[in-house]
Amino acid sequence: MLKSPILGLLIATALSTGAFAKSAFVECAVRTGQNASIFIRSEVTPTINGVALDKGDEVVVLDKNGVCAGKATWTGETMSITVWGDDEMTEEIDGLNAGDPLRFVIYDASDNLIFGADGAGIDVGFDSEFPFNDGGVYEPDALFNVSFLDISGVPSIPPTAGVVDSFKLGSPYPNPFNPVTSFELEVVDAQDVAVRVYNAIGQQVAMLHDGFLTSGTQHEFQFEGAGLSSGMYLIRVTGEVFAAARSVVLLK
Repeated sequence: MLKSPILGLLIATALSTGAFAKSAFVECAVRTGQNASIFIRSEVTPTINGVALDKGDEVVVLDKNGVCAGKATWTGETMSITVWGDDEMTEEIDGLNAGDPLRFVIYDASDNLIFGADGAGIDVGFDSEFPFNDGGVYEPDALFNVSFLDISGVPSIPPTAGVVDSFKLGSPYPNPFNPVTSFELEVVDAQDVAVRVYNAIGQQVAMLHDGFLTSGTQHEFQFEGAGLSSGMYLIRVTGEVFAAARSVVLLK
């Protein structure tokens, strides 16, 4: 279910043939010796644009530089996320520093999308009852109990590991546009491809293609926005072995 921009460092994923895609955060926290714990009770279901997470989606905490400090998979039960602090004995930043805000993102595993990567649209609250910390900033050994978590906005799509050369998706032009923008797509191997467009709240507004594409040809697509409202839209391209996206802005 699509619930609706990317984190290059530490993000590498492949589309899965099973129920869920692999984690976008295949490498996450470094066990540095100092940490804090975040609890999300089963009755406090995290949401994306108000839609409850599916089992297998991930709640991820990043530091201010976008480095993954901790994650956990949503199962519908109470979950705990261990977030790790920075190891001051090393030069690289490998965790949170005291006073850093807890920055949440959500990985929608079934659709291979990341929400909150741009740091916007994150609405989170914490319980203040002792012994929980309600400040939303990292402190070693602190306990946090999330009272609500919703992330809204246009999603990002992780790069697909191992197949980055299997397609070429051009940038839409013009962008911003009114009322038409165009882009090209070339696939190395002939395959079925779907090209859909979503608005800022994750609703599909157009299907530009759904079917077979031949290889070695630059296929041109046009997105017509005459009947739509001004705003940001996400063009999502999904093949048999790859997925990619481009954002465009309609200005009237």
